[in-house]
Amino acid sequence: MRIKWLSKGKKYQVLVNSSTARLLKARPVLHFGHFRQQMEVRVVESMENESIGLSSSLSRRALIPTDIPYEVHVTGKDLHIGPVIGLMVKKHDGPIPDRFLKELEVRFKFYDNIKGLIYVFTENDIDPDYETITGYYYVPNTKARKTCWQKGEFHYPGSIVINRTGISRSMYHHLKDRIGNTIFNSFSLSKWQQYQVIAKSKSLLKFVPETVLFEDMESLRKMLDLHGSVYLKAKRSKQGRGIMFVQKTGAGYLLKNEFMVEYHFQQFDKLTRYLRKQINQPYLIQQAVPVQFNGHNIDFRIYLQKNRNKKWVSPGITARIAKPGSIITNSRNREKVLSGTEALTTYYGLTEPQAKAMEEKMVNICKETAYLVDQEDIHYGDAAFDIIVDKKLGIWILEFQGGYSVEKKVNEIPPDIFERIVGTPFEYAKTLAGF
Repeated sequence: MRIKWLSKGKKYQVLVNSSTARLLKARPVLHFGHFRQQMEVRVVESMENESIGLSSSLSRRALIPTDIPYEVHVTGKDLHIGPVIGLMVKKHDGPIPDRFLKELEVRFKFYDNIKGLIYVFTENDIDPDYETITGYYYVPNTKARKTCWQKGEFHYPGSIVINRTGISRSMYHHLKDRIGNTIFNSFSLSKWQQYQVIAKSKSLLKFVPETVLFEDMESLRKMLDLHGSVYLKAKRSKQGRGIMFVQKTGAGYLLKNEFMVEYHFQQFDKLTRYLRKQINQPYLIQQAVPVQFNGHNIDFRIYLQKNRNKKWVSPGITARIAKPGSIITNSRNREKVLSGTEALTTYYGLTEPQAKAMEEKMVNICKETAYLVDQEDIHYGDAAFDIIVDKKLGIWILEFQGGYSVEKKVNEIPPDIFERIVGTPFEYAKTLAGF
């Protein structure tokens, strides 16, 4: 459906042909994102079936771009035009750079399935007094233009996707108060908060390595005595930053950092002095699950997303193979990425049916965890779980994150999985927006 601004209409009129007019009440309420306006219906037979005209006197208030396609549905007296979706990204010094917008275009590969107004903005672009947002909206089929992005001012949307960036609590509550619980991936949980959520479920706790707060060196000594080896992780670190592996050995203690540098300490006191210089933020101690193949650490990333039916589904599983000797599998210390099935058959010796059954088990455990997070009033639409499978085929959840910049992983995720991941957030956002 296309929207046209027409000067022939009186103030606040919707202009349609007679067949479309039969679907509308005499004075319908126009909904466009958070914008509302009661309208009058005027029949203009020259209007096409796939077009709706709006009186141009409304254009300064309604802020509706006319160079993109929309969907329209009528519910009682309400005329809904949309969807209107906001994609909130990290703050920049000044306007959002062109290169950043270009990077986001991969998310719009399946725009024809979504349609409507999708605009990109930062928290700094929100005007809470006028309840408007300045940003850039996506225009498909722009061969005649240099860019598919157009700058504009918009009303609050029907839903908001937060793309791995923080939002202040005050702004989040302001937006939620205005548009409802249609904002997702708004906050991340620290590693300790994740453990606390999972610990509420006896059925899930057995899939998580024992984790405690690093309160003092005595807590580290107890965990080493109990498990032999542990990981020290900053509560809010990302991409393996600051992680350390500590192992009790016959000669004392071994410590390996994220850069694959090893340190050996004969006495616990010397290990203590070293760690006191290294740790300057809250840390956790997590039981290490030994699983190496020829010196390579392997973990699995299980992707979960909510689809247009608001159900958690998995678009795929990848296995990340670390470089020899590395304690992390993030991109800078990674040798390669395989599909989950390929890793399970190659490294664990499973048949393909056995590998598929193991993948299904991993997905079900992650879904159960995701449903538990939903009950905590934490609204995720995307989640990525990092899991280890030990040599006895035991499953261990290391951590998970809500929301991730999938456009930055185009070269890290197998193409078939990437294609399933990239469009789903907008499908879910479309449902939240009422379409």
